[in-house]
Amino acid sequence: MLEQISNRADKEHVDLCRKILRAVTVARRPPRLSELEVLAEVSDEMYRDISSIRDLVSHCSSFLTIRDDVVYFVHQLVKDYLSSGEGSCIFPKGQREEHSAVSRRCQELMGRVLERDVCGLDMPGILVEEVGRDRVGPFLPPAAQ
Repeated sequence: MLEQISNRADKEHVDLCRKILRAVTVARRPPRLSELEVLAEVSDEMYRDISSIRDLVSHCSSFLTIRDDVVYFVHQLVKDYLSSGEGSCIFPKGQREEHSAVSRRCQELMGRVLERDVCGLDMPGILVEEVGRDRVGPFLPPAAQ
């Protein structure tokens, strides 16, 4: 199945599919489609909307599935195969390096978008539970939320 992905004519798609597989494999929880732009470093403008990212994930449908805009492995054995089996060849620099890269990309995103009182609440000490998602949405991109 990895060979089928690797043998596609469009090498850009191959690279993006491998990035997505790496990111989903090292993620601590199943990522949302909106988070994959950052986690998988999908930097091409053409793939920055949810429908395009959904399409890229569908190219990995032998390994991944989407439910409610969250990306899951089709089975735990797939994650095990990509993490420690022959499928770990998707990590040319190793999993440790991929963990570092994902962490760095998340930190860079937070550095770009987070600021003091980002939602304009003017209420220091307010609890997260007291702020509705509708209040946060306009101020933070989906990946940062």
